[in-house]
Amino acid sequence: LHCFLSCLLGLTHVQSFNSLPNCLHQIAELFITEKNGKALQFIQAEKMFYEVALIELTALQRDTPQEEATLGSAGATWSSPEELSEQASQAQHLERLAQLCIMSKPHLALEYSGKATKIHQRAFGNDHPITARSLELMATVYAEIGKTEYS
Repeated sequence: LHCFLSCLLGLTHVQSFNSLPNCLHQIAELFITEKNGKALQFIQAEKMFYEVALIELTALQRDTPQEEATLGSAGATWSSPEELSEQASQAQHLERLAQLCIMSKPHLALEYSGKATKIHQRAFGNDHPITARSLELMATVYAEIGKTEYS
C-alpha cells in the first residue's frame, strides 16, 4: 500500500499511469479477502478512474467529427498506430467500467459497453475478434438488464 501511495504522489497531473486501475483493483481484492470495508473505497477509486477516462473520451469524440469533416474523411481512419492504441486502451477502460457497473447500474454499464463497442467497430471493423468480444459484453449487459426488469 505504501508503494502504491508513493507512486501516486510521484505523478504529475499530466502524466499517465495506465496501471492505476489494475493497482486499485488488486488492492481492493486484498481488502475483500480480509473482509475489510476499505475494499469499497478502492473499488470506488477504480470506478472514478474509468469515469474520468470516459469524460476524456467523450471530449475527444466531440472533437473527432469536426476533424473528420475538415479532412473530408468519409470512413474511420486513424492517423497513427499510437492513436489506434490510445483508442483501444480507452475502449478497454470503458469495458472495465461496464463490468464494474453491470450489477449495480446495468443501464450505465450498457452505455459504457456501447461506447467501447463503437470504438472497436470503428478501429477494427465488425468482423474482428475484439469487436466480437465487445459485442458479447454488450449482450451480457442487456441480459442483466432483462433479468432485473422482468423478474
